[in-house]
Amino acid sequence: MKFFARANAILGMNARNLHYVGRYNTKQSKKFADDKIYTKNFLMARGVGVAKIYNIIKRHKELADINPKTLPATFVIKPNHGFGGEGIIVIKEHKGLIFKDVTGTQYQWRDLYLHMVSILDGKYSISGLSDQIIFEEMLFPHKELYPFTEVGLPDIRVIVFNYVPVMAMLRLPTFESHGKANLHLGGIGVGIDIATGKANYAVHHNKFIRKLPNGEKIRNIKLSMWDEILITASKAQQASQVKFLAVDLVLSKTGVKILELNARAGLGIQIANQIPLKHRLQKVEDLKVSSPEKGVEVSKALFSAVPKKPEKKNKLKSDKKIIGLFEEINILNTPNTAVLTKIDPHSNEVLFDESLEGLEKLTRYTDVVIRGERVRFSFRKADLSANPYKVIIGGKTLNNFLIDPKLREEIDSSKTVSVAKTISEKIIKNIDKKLSITDKQLKILLYIKPLNLQEEKKKFLATKDFSPHFIYKKPDINFTSLLREVSALPKNINHPLYPLFVKKIDEIISKIQFLDAVGTSDYTEASQELYGIVDEALLEKAKQYLIDNPIQEDKSKKVGAKQIIKDFELVLQQNRLSNWKIRTSENVRSISIDPRKRNIFIKSTSKRSKNHLKALLIHEIGTHVYRYENGALQDYKIFKRGTANYLETEEGLAIYNQKKLGLNLGLKDVWPTYLVIAIYYA
Repeated sequence: MKFFARANAILGMNARNLHYVGRYNTKQSKKFADDKIYTKNFLMARGVGVAKIYNIIKRHKELADINPKTLPATFVIKPNHGFGGEGIIVIKEHKGLIFKDVTGTQYQWRDLYLHMVSILDGKYSISGLSDQIIFEEMLFPHKELYPFTEVGLPDIRVIVFNYVPVMAMLRLPTFESHGKANLHLGGIGVGIDIATGKANYAVHHNKFIRKLPNGEKIRNIKLSMWDEILITASKAQQASQVKFLAVDLVLSKTGVKILELNARAGLGIQIANQIPLKHRLQKVEDLKVSSPEKGVEVSKALFSAVPKKPEKKNKLKSDKKIIGLFEEINILNTPNTAVLTKIDPHSNEVLFDESLEGLEKLTRYTDVVIRGERVRFSFRKADLSANPYKVIIGGKTLNNFLIDPKLREEIDSSKTVSVAKTISEKIIKNIDKKLSITDKQLKILLYIKPLNLQEEKKKFLATKDFSPHFIYKKPDINFTSLLREVSALPKNINHPLYPLFVKKIDEIISKIQFLDAVGTSDYTEASQELYGIVDEALLEKAKQYLIDNPIQEDKSKKVGAKQIIKDFELVLQQNRLSNWKIRTSENVRSISIDPRKRNIFIKSTSKRSKNHLKALLIHEIGTHVYRYENGALQDYKIFKRGTANYLETEEGLAIYNQKKLGLNLGLKDVWPTYLVIAIYYA
């Protein structure tokens, strides 16, 4: 099928977590979406329709005080922090102490009571911690959905990114799913054309179907109030500021309502639509969308499944000149020629950077030359110093031009460098500078080493049952703001080095989330996201390495700190690295390198075997120092600070270089292998 032929465009869970959930959804925004009570109250206060909450039970005592006979005729019981539809019971009628759900299953009050105790105890909580019980209004489906509904309440999932609804799915509950719309429980996923609200494909138990179990054709489904559904979903993102969001809505008798928000959207929606999600997300990632209404317009224009009829070509050629999004202009009556200019199709004003010479001589109006055409318009001064261009011209002021966003032609045939290359280079330099500044702020070792490490270590060793409680240095960093800034860096830049920067951006995002998680229950997951995880395959490789490479005893002579310092100084001199200094320090464990200040610190009591020392010299100077010095000579700071995946690249190369010496290093030779095994069993 065409869908599976485009497998490389399907968004997988790891890519979703790394590129979208991890990059755009902060820890606070995920907590916001996970808390159904807070979410409902927040959205309701902002005029977004939600199901009415009857009661909230926070403690076992409150649960014991409930009189079941006073409960509403219909209601829903659900956990506040639940996920995947687990723990939800929809009661459609009750008499005395007998309750009946939408599938006809009967419950005694004692059964419901014990179920709610389980909710309070955290059985259905996404974190496994204690939870709260929500009693909320039971919603009934819109009459148009009755022919397609076996039982329960169908819901509509819309994935919204950058205010743009990118994909939608109708989820139909079945008797098998016990009236719940979740696909993994047996619900049916129906792909919906984002432009029209019409169904296109459907999936049940990971198999494509053309008819529902009751015989209704999938193609007969068309959702009314579709524009309102999309705008409500987009408004939910605007209100919540969860950047990558799945909104679960219902088309009920009383209108469009939001059931819940999900910051970790499931990916089955791609199968239901037979459309990969990755390309759609990439299309809207860099767009500037001003409002939910605009986001819906963009969505319909980009993602309609209905093929457009080809327009008849106009035989009369337009006499208007075609320009791109970036041009070079001459500002008449000033010294400014070949000024790099951004053409903004949506703006109606003209901005000149304050640094341009001769602007003080101009009145409110000025003349410029674009592609040989003279144009006059009013302008105002602005600070554009943060951009590679010095002028912004609103497309709405250029009536005699056509703007082609894809145009990448050279501005002047006499020039060898195109505007696109010039702009890409300047953008890359700005990204490089931003990443360097951000990376300097993220001093991981400073913030992950507990302040009370030694005290807790003594207690732990003295008492077997003691569980350490660590205190960490609190970073003076606004992680939410920093994450937003890094995530907003431009993507899809046409530059040969950009793949290196993409990986560095992803790594810095993981670093931010890692530091933000220090001292929380998310720490382990964030650590694995940044540094990777030791799985069984890697464990087996480590074990096999130990079998294939038995420890060879290091019988070389031991030398002290004086000889170590002498050998380091000699190697630095031989390699003309005279700007590096050897210093003794008692604050290092043995030997430490500070490349930023070009210092090598050696403890006065250090001892090494001669083999260890030779390996150390090639490891530290032959790899790390050389890489730093070569990087410092480049135009890009990323080579000085280091590219992403340090452990796999630079540290891996350092170990490779020392292995090439062929020296017996004893336990040091297999130490990384033992670390892998220890991490797996920790």
